[in-house]
Amino acid sequence: MASSLQPKRKKKRRQNGLPNSLFTRLQLVMALDDFPDQLEDASSSYVDSYDARVLGSCTLAWHLPTDPLSVSNYRRCSVIPGQVPYYVPPLLPCPLPSDSRPNSRIVKPTLASILPLLLTARQVRVDVRQYDFVSERNSLRKFMLNDEDYIISVMRFDNTIFLRRHAAYYSIDRNDKGYRFEEMCTTTSNYLDGDYHQLTEGRIGELRTLILAETDAIKQENGEAIELKSHKNLSGKWMQHDWWSQAYLSGTNTIIHGRQSNNQASEISHLVEYRVSQLSDNQSKIESFQRLHRILQFLRSNVIERRTYLLRRHHDPVAPKKETEYEGGRESYQENEDYKGATLLALLDDELNGWVHHVQYILPEGRAKWWHLGENADKEEEEIEPEEGSPLLTPIGACMCFCLIQSLTGHLCICSWSCLGKYLCWFSSDYEPELPPLPTNEYRDGSEIGEAEDPSPEEETKVRAAEGLAADEGGEKDDD
Repeated sequence: MASSLQPKRKKKRRQNGLPNSLFTRLQLVMALDDFPDQLEDASSSYVDSYDARVLGSCTLAWHLPTDPLSVSNYRRCSVIPGQVPYYVPPLLPCPLPSDSRPNSRIVKPTLASILPLLLTARQVRVDVRQYDFVSERNSLRKFMLNDEDYIISVMRFDNTIFLRRHAAYYSIDRNDKGYRFEEMCTTTSNYLDGDYHQLTEGRIGELRTLILAETDAIKQENGEAIELKSHKNLSGKWMQHDWWSQAYLSGTNTIIHGRQSNNQASEISHLVEYRVSQLSDNQSKIESFQRLHRILQFLRSNVIERRTYLLRRHHDPVAPKKETEYEGGRESYQENEDYKGATLLALLDDELNGWVHHVQYILPEGRAKWWHLGENADKEEEEIEPEEGSPLLTPIGACMCFCLIQSLTGHLCICSWSCLGKYLCWFSSDYEPELPPLPTNEYRDGSEIGEAEDPSPEEETKVRAAEGLAADEGGEKDDD
């Protein structure tokens, strides 16, 4: 049933750098909601046992190669170990560096790469095969925060699952205040203009993780990592939790907040130092790590080796919430006879926001209305939470889709991952490939199976004459 209340939107041809035609060739494997919900530890054990440990570092140039599998190109644009950006406190109040620098906009490659992580791991002799998940930090942050849409490629080699996020943005501006504040507080290098990253291992429950995380600065006195932030103030529970998740995954203990002057936005009036452990509340931390552990378990249970998957979270943030003024959701509606249908272009919206549910949602148990067989049984029986679906007239785009989908035909993702296997073998320092067996002969060489050219008639005549002459000489000797 179409809805005339939705505005017209320009049809997008790509989603996070991937063409829309790709998604028509994918097969749903399983949605996270259908994955059995295991009993999660409600304590802070997941948070406390993460125990991040830095193993190495690299500096990655701002301008990266377009080919995500070009080892030679990524070697040229990286320095291992990285050039350390040491923290230098500025004299306050201090204006930010100029925002009129040329060539400040940096275009990111369409396809991200995990080669910097693998190159760094090889340099410091870390075997990636000993980890359950190998990824950049932002992919795990997306799982923890669960507040944005994302598309992440997933592939498994042996017991290790590799994650690669498809970014929704394509460029950054080095003239932004955050980058200028980082420049003001750190030492600069004349060798390579780029970002400093640290290779960090951790543990989420029983799963070992290896991530590459960008680090803003390092304390000279003790070598600890620092995150640099520049805002007018640290406002809201969500911002605190966002800062905490970013710093905690990389093992950073300190965040230095440069507060902007109320009179001049381009001036830092004073600095505030936060301990990462004091940000956010314990309940939010526990829930984030539980969510992260559940998603990693979901991937580990459904991803088959050497196949390409996409993990996608989709949610329309402007859609109405599930809660309505009707208890249990709207169950009926009155059709408007004067309604004029929407145009075909509006109905072809990628997110299907021009369509709404006009019949009751079919629950997983097979009914449109929840009915528990044991509701008249013993009252001491453990209560079961009723299944709920989308109310009537809810836009289809408002239904969250968090699912794992698998490719059916060759497409962009497969091209991006197809050669990764040989690189993983090459990056493992102690890897010795098994040689194929030597070729064997079907028959033994010998004169009876040898090949030779047929003799000519003249050669046959000479052979016969020689054989006849030899026979005559043999007969004369016998007569003697």
